[in-house]
Amino acid sequence: MPLIDKRYAEALVEIAYTANAIEEIRQQLKEVTDIYESQQELRLLLNNPKVKIDAKKAIVNSIFFKTCTAGNFEILAVAYR
Repeated sequence: MPLIDKRYAEALVEIAYTANAIEEIRQQLKEVTDIYESQQELRLLLNNPKVKIDAKKAIVNSIFFKTCTAGNFEILAVAYR
């Protein structure tokens, strides 16, 4: 696992542990993963270096806002820069 991925993973675990919400966040991440893996256009867009970070954040926000808690949501948005 690359160092940056490890940092995001550790941050999510810390948030989940602190909020006593490990299972809730695990389920949210599964839902996000399922959506990401099933949507090729989304993957292409988020991995496109020509798409600005702010645009990626807005896209992630519009898709995943209802799925993610506030604590892990920003981490997910920033991860797709």
